Amino acid sequence: MEFEGPENSRDQKLIVELYEKELGSGTVPFFDVSEFESIISYYQGLGKLKKAIKAGQIGIEQHPFSLDLMLSNAQMLVSAGESVKALDILEKAESLYPNDSDLLFVFGSIYLQSKKLEKASEYFETLERVTDEPDETLFNIGFSYQINGYPDKAIEFYKRSLNENPEHEDALDELLYNLEVHQKLKEEFPYFEKFVEENPYLGSAWFNLGLVFKKMERPLKARQAFEYAYHLDPDNTEALFQLGEVMMTLALHEKALDCFHMVLEAEEGDYDAYLNIGHCHLQLFEFNKAISNYKKAHAMDQGQGDPWFFIGKIMEAQEKWLEAAHFFRKASQMESDKDHYFSHLAAAEHHLGNFNAAQDAYEQALILNPESPDIYRHFGEFYLDQGLYKEAIDVLKKGTWEFPEESILHYELVIAQYNAGEAKEALLNLESALELDYQGHKILFKYFPDLDENRALSELIKNYRKQG
Repeated sequence: MEFEGPENSRDQKLIVELYEKELGSGTVPFFDVSEFESIISYYQGLGKLKKAIKAGQIGIEQHPFSLDLMLSNAQMLVSAGESVKALDILEKAESLYPNDSDLLFVFGSIYLQSKKLEKASEYFETLERVTDEPDETLFNIGFSYQINGYPDKAIEFYKRSLNENPEHEDALDELLYNLEVHQKLKEEFPYFEKFVEENPYLGSAWFNLGLVFKKMERPLKARQAFEYAYHLDPDNTEALFQLGEVMMTLALHEKALDCFHMVLEAEEGDYDAYLNIGHCHLQLFEFNKAISNYKKAHAMDQGQGDPWFFIGKIMEAQEKWLEAAHFFRKASQMESDKDHYFSHLAAAEHHLGNFNAAQDAYEQALILNPESPDIYRHFGEFYLDQGLYKEAIDVLKKGTWEFPEESILHYELVIAQYNAGEAKEALLNLESALELDYQGHKILFKYFPDLDENRALSELIKNYRKQG
């Protein structure tokens, strides 16, 4: 449970200052319940859990019948690892407010967190009997199971929530998330199919089925489901948006554009719609229209880097490296945690001959995503092009350690080692590369045009071909 402080944050600060002043002078400060809630909220916002708990305890002493204060303090104590104290407070609350829905939920959640599944189930079952909002209650129980590591129970309750209310968006989102993460989409598909059979004229049922087909990468079926969903409920612009994305997957970009433009007619200014319109024009090689819509997307949400990134991609495709670098840099300034922004920036800076800037961008890309063999490869090629073989060896060695099955990294390491005078190591790596992918040796001709005249390398390649 989270409490909202006063609308005026200045009032909240004054209340906290007065509370701290009286507490510091040795007197017990007196405030009403809403003021204590505000003080607790203030400390929680600062991450000062001990101070929040102390304020809650003082509040309960002054207002021993306040269920809100008891619930908030119990939850804070659980966060602090004090489950026994939390349960003591809740048991007192239960004697005052038996079968209160908020109290039952907190009880169940705490027992669930303590891995006492049977006790948690007892409270949740009681909660189901007394609630007047079954869909929301079932969703909350499901989410409690989810965050405490019981995905199967979470899935069960999300489905039950949707049975109560097929249009409960949060329940659908969390259900699909759990099914996808735990690889149960195919297993649970009959649930969504049956739901449609039982509700053939319910737009949300077809919409849910469309999302499942989309996640299962069955775009033709997804298209059909979203078309039914929109036909049954023309106000469902999300079905129209999803239909547009499926059309993009099917490379029907003109039809996708129709969908996204209809979304914009229904909803004034939509970042994702403008971004996808830009993508469609990009695929149709209508670069000016793409750029125009990417800029409109940026106007809708100025904190996003993708509009600038895709404009950079257009400039990259036209080999306008100065402009490409400019837009990739803007994208990386918007969102500094996207490794592909930095990879493309590095490549553009490389083409411009800006060695230091390219090196910095590659290093940042690798820091952000050390799990990408492509970054190792491109970073290695960057050093090879500069004739910096020792540096290339350092990068490519790490790449081959991380990705021993990537033959291209082995071949590039061969090139770096041979040019650095490490002939023995180069031949050993060449053998590994040939074992992984014999045809991949053709990359060597880029750096060794006279490969046939390089006896050591060419002999090993010929011998391997004979063995194969």
